[in-house]
Amino acid sequence: MLTKGFLNPRQMNRHYTNHGADFGAMSATEYEIFADMFLGGVKILPIQECIRAKGDIVRFNPATDEYGVVDGNGTIRTYFKPVPCSSLSRSVRITMRQAGRCHGHNSNLLYFQSECGKW
Repeated sequence: MLTKGFLNPRQMNRHYTNHGADFGAMSATEYEIFADMFLGGVKILPIQECIRAKGDIVRFNPATDEYGVVDGNGTIRTYFKPVPCSSLSRSVRITMRQAGRCHGHNSNLLYFQSECGKW
């Protein structure tokens, strides 16, 4: 692996349950491999990257909407495809917002830029 993977199997399974379908992953292990390749692999265009003040590396691919964070020690914190709440119908938006499954920015690029400014 290029990263240290998720912190533990429980976290890996939770993230897979929430986001694995976004990537067509057939198992938690496959999902972790996808996250590892995205976050630990060579940063190629059009992938954008920033490093937060506490050392987290945040990556976003505007072509595929992949988004992920790996901490300064190489442990995967998250990997998913963000969804702007504004892109959803009103009825879906309410449910997704309550579940924390969409964000309040007008685009995923703006979401990435906002996340780069955190801690």
